[in-house]
Amino acid sequence: TENVYNVLRRVHNRYRKQKNPLNALTLTRNQYNTYFKFTFVRNPWSRAYSWYRGALRDELERKKLKIEGQPSLNEFLRIHAGRGALRPQFYWMQNFRRQFPFDYIGRFESLNEDFQEVCRRAHIPEVTLEHTNKGSGEDYREHYDDASRDLIASSHKEEIALFDFTFES
Repeated sequence: TENVYNVLRRVHNRYRKQKNPLNALTLTRNQYNTYFKFTFVRNPWSRAYSWYRGALRDELERKKLKIEGQPSLNEFLRIHAGRGALRPQFYWMQNFRRQFPFDYIGRFESLNEDFQEVCRRAHIPEVTLEHTNKGSGEDYREHYDDASRDLIASSHKEEIALFDFTFES
């Protein structure tokens, strides 16, 4: 059932009118196979807290998610953990065989160092990334209670095991 849904989603996205015409560009199999493919993953507890904070600040997101008032992190996660943008990251990363067709998977927590590795492997000049969308710098762990921590542990169980994430890391 999951693969059927993903096939339909991909077909829909392929034929729908694109707002950005560059999104309609496609690659040949040969082109795809020769490209260096990379992605970055983020600790799911940190990512969920960041998404929560961002959603509360953004009026459009509040409206879209039907957020009223100032829900606690626990209240927010009871509704959104494992859904929409808070799906496990591998939802967007895996192919139909549940494989990750990447040459390199870096970590958000070591973004600059891992991006330097991407540059080396892709044979491009190293670039220092600017951090333009900074959060408050708060420690996400301070905002979780046992229930909210367990919500992410449960909804992201596969991802946590796959990428060896821990709440403390």
